[in-house]
Amino acid sequence: MKFLKIVKLSILAVLGFNFSVAEPFGSEEKVFNDKNMTLSLSINNEYDTLHPLLTHMVLSHFVINFLFHQLIYLDTTGKYQALIIEEIPTFKNRLLKTVKNKKEYELEAIFILKKNLKWGDGTQISCEDMKFSFEVSQNPHISTPTKEAFSNIYEVSFDEIDKNRCIVKYKKNKWDFFIDTPPPMPAHLERKIYERYKNIDQGYEKNSLYTVDPSNPGLWNGAYVLLESKLGSYLILKRNENFYREKSKIKRIILNIIKDSATLEANLASKNIDMISRFGMSTDQAVGFSEKIAKQKDQKYRVVFSQSNTFQHLGLNLENELLKDVKIRRAISYAINKKDLIGQLLHGRAKPAEDFKLNTFLQKQEKANIRLAYGKKKSREILESIGWKLNSENLNSDFYRYKNGKKLSFELVASSGNKLNEMICAYIQEQLKDVGIEIRIKLETLKYLFSEKLPKGNYDLAFYSFTFLPEYSWFEVFHSNAIPSEKNLWAGYNFSRLRDTAIDSILNKLEKEKRVAKRNQLMKDLINAYKDTLPTIPLYFREENSVIPLNLKNYQLNPFTPFESLWSSEWEIVDN
Repeated sequence: MKFLKIVKLSILAVLGFNFSVAEPFGSEEKVFNDKNMTLSLSINNEYDTLHPLLTHMVLSHFVINFLFHQLIYLDTTGKYQALIIEEIPTFKNRLLKTVKNKKEYELEAIFILKKNLKWGDGTQISCEDMKFSFEVSQNPHISTPTKEAFSNIYEVSFDEIDKNRCIVKYKKNKWDFFIDTPPPMPAHLERKIYERYKNIDQGYEKNSLYTVDPSNPGLWNGAYVLLESKLGSYLILKRNENFYREKSKIKRIILNIIKDSATLEANLASKNIDMISRFGMSTDQAVGFSEKIAKQKDQKYRVVFSQSNTFQHLGLNLENELLKDVKIRRAISYAINKKDLIGQLLHGRAKPAEDFKLNTFLQKQEKANIRLAYGKKKSREILESIGWKLNSENLNSDFYRYKNGKKLSFELVASSGNKLNEMICAYIQEQLKDVGIEIRIKLETLKYLFSEKLPKGNYDLAFYSFTFLPEYSWFEVFHSNAIPSEKNLWAGYNFSRLRDTAIDSILNKLEKEKRVAKRNQLMKDLINAYKDTLPTIPLYFREENSVIPLNLKNYQLNPFTPFESLWSSEWEIVDN
C-alpha cells in the first residue's frame, strides 16, 4: 500500500482493421484471433518483482494493478477512494475510533472487505489474508521497499463470526492511517512458504510464488490473472473469472517489454503491439508522433497527455566528500537552466521545479525565471569563493575546476534505453561543463539502478524521478531513518542519504498532525528546509503520455500514479 505515497514504468493495432495481435516476442503462444478480445501494450522496462508488497518500481505497480487490487486508490481528482473495501473508515461512519487508557495503541479502525472478494483460484479473501500481509511487511528478514510502511500498526485481527470485518489497531493516532494499512495477501498459498523461510534473509522473497510461480491464479484478485511470462520479454494476462467487479471486456492483455523507445513506431506499424502505455514514448517522441498523426487523413490514434506529479530531479549522494558541501550543491543547481531544458528537450511539456512539490504556495514562477536567467554567473561565483579554480591558463587546459590538485568531477547515472534521458544527461553535462564541473555519464538498466546503484549509494549524481501523492509527508524520502542500508536490507527511499535533525523533526510532526492548516504550515517549513539543505536538485514536473487508438474506450491517464491499469476491466474496443 505504501506505493500510494511514493513511492518508479504501448500501442494499439491499426483502427478499422483486425485487432488480432501477433505473438508476443519470443513466445510460442498461439495468436489470439478473437476480434476485439486481445490488446497488446508496450512497457519500456522490466519489472523488479510482481510481489505487491516488495516492489520498488512504479512500472511494476502499473503491471501489478492489472492483476492485484489494494484496499484504496487515488482517483483522477486526487481523492482517496475505497477499492476492495466497502468504505474508508471514518469517525462519521463509525468504523474509526480513538482508544484511551491503552499504552500499546491509540486508534482502532474497521476495514470491511467486499463480500464477493475472491482470489483468482476462487478462494474467498478474508481478514486472515490481511493479518498475514502485516506479518510479512514487518519481518526484518524480508526486503520491503521501506520498513516504515506499516510500522504504526500494533495489531491486525478479525471478527471470528465475520472474517470480512478486519480490525486494525494503530500505535499512534495519525491522519493517514488508511494509507499505511496492508492489503490482503493470499495466505492459503503463501503462508507455508513464509513459515519455512521467514528466519532467512531474503529467503521468503526468493521462494514466494510471486517469484517462482507467478502464473498461479490464486495470487491475484484483480481484473486479470497471469497466464504466461518471459523475463525481459513479455507477460500475457487473461481475464479473471473470479473478479469481484464486472468481468473485463477484453479477454487478454499482452504486455511486451520494448526497451528501445526508438523502435516503438515500427512495432506499432508492424502490429507487434497495439498501444503505447505511459511507460513508452518520451515526451519529445510523443509530441512528434502527435504532430505526425494530426496530418494524416485517416487518423487511427490519438496521443493522450496529462500533467503529473512526477518529480524529475538530480539525486545527490551526500556521502560523497565533495557533495557534502552545500555550496557545491547550490552551484550545481544554479548552473542548470531548467526553463531552457524544458523548452528545448521537452517542447514546453513540463513545469520547472523549485522544490519537490507541484504547485505549492511557495513556488513563485517569476522568481524561478530570474534565478535561472542569472544562474551561471552565480554558480561560478560560489565555486570561486570556496577555492575551486578554473584550469584555463594555456591551450592544453581542460577548463575544469581544481582544488588542491583534485578535479571537480562527478559520475552521473541514469536509466538506459531512453533517448530523452540520454539527451537530458548530455544537456546537464554541458551546463555543468560551462561552469567548470566535469560530468561522466553512466547508463544502467532501470532495474539495476533501483536495486543496486541508488539504495546502496553507489553513485555521485543520479537522474531519476519520484511520484508522490497529495499530502504525502516525504518521510521515506528525507528522514534519516529511511536511509537504505545492509542492516535494514536496503529498505527506504532516502537515496541521498540525508541526515538532518531539523528535517527529521518536521517529518515526525507531519506524520502525526491531523489538522490540515497545521500540516500545510509544516509542509511550508519542510520546503524551506529542503531549499536550505538542497539534498537533491529539483528540475521539473513532467507530463505523462500514452498512445491509444480512437476506438479504445474508457481509458484515462491518472495524473498521480499509474492507476489507469486498475480500471482495465472497463477498457473496451468498439467497432468503428
